[in-house]
Amino acid sequence: MSETGLKRERLAGALRNPLNDVTRRMRRTLLTISIIGIAIEKGGFIPTKISALGIEITQSDQNALLSIAAAIVLYFVITFIIYAWTDYLGWYFGTLIRHGRALIEKETEAGIGENLHWNVAKISLAIRLFLEFIFPVLLGLYTFFVLIII
Repeated sequence: MSETGLKRERLAGALRNPLNDVTRRMRRTLLTISIIGIAIEKGGFIPTKISALGIEITQSDQNALLSIAAAIVLYFVITFIIYAWTDYLGWYFGTLIRHGRALIEKETEAGIGENLHWNVAKISLAIRLFLEFIFPVLLGLYTFFVLIII
């Protein structure tokens, strides 16, 4: 294959969407809850009373609701960052595998090094596994105990 053909093939690979379906859904959820959060804050859509249940919501209760909403948004921001980063690494290493060692050799010459990429990938995988498996269990247990105590 000619040098121009190889460059075109690399460009075509780089233009593929590096995000998988789970990450795209996470991105969509993040955008949705962000817009809802902005609407709640800027539009003043925080309820002060739920008539059907006869509940009055005080200012401190409203602040607590906003804090919970902010924590939910932060969770989705962190989750999306981790998912997108690991998807990027998968896309990057897939590109390296498809196009041979030429890119690794260029980065080694530039002082980046192959081991650095693999170490970053391992750390990113560990963070994503924590987010996928350990965090939900810890949050669930915390919620269980908070509900039991209250």
